Amino acid sequence: MHASLQDYLRTGRLGSLGLGSSESDVQALLGKPADAAAASWTFGDLQVVFEEGVVHSLVLLPPDGQAPAAGDLLALDPWIIEARLRVEAARAALTSAGIGFEEGDDPQNPGVRLLVTEGDVALIFSVDPDETALTPGLFMIVCTRG
Repeated sequence: MHASLQDYLRTGRLGSLGLGSSESDVQALLGKPADAAAASWTFGDLQVVFEEGVVHSLVLLPPDGQAPAAGDLLALDPWIIEARLRVEAARAALTSAGIGFEEGDDPQNPGVRLLVTEGDVALIFSVDPDETALTPGLFMIVCTRG
């Protein structure tokens, strides 16, 4: 299966995988997970979180400067992923691509900035290493229910 990061940010779907997909849908699309806890399956850099048997969250943990990989069956077009992608560069790329988003600080995590797209996908950035102990830049991409 091929998925586009740009489409994911617009729609909240990785190819035909999205919130509400069943466990059997996920297994048919991505195969057996490398790590399958009861409520969470891991495929490379993709974590699929289930609640009541359906996908509740899709979490991408991009390796520094590389496109996230999700096992052998999902090829993800990286679009803007680069080493330590900064919020300014992501903001410019989203605007250029015509992808609507809202920006704000994470109220529970000082030093963290969020860009939440029209597809309800949050790009999560460390912006203050003194607060987060993380290298500044993108560290997580999440789509979740409610």
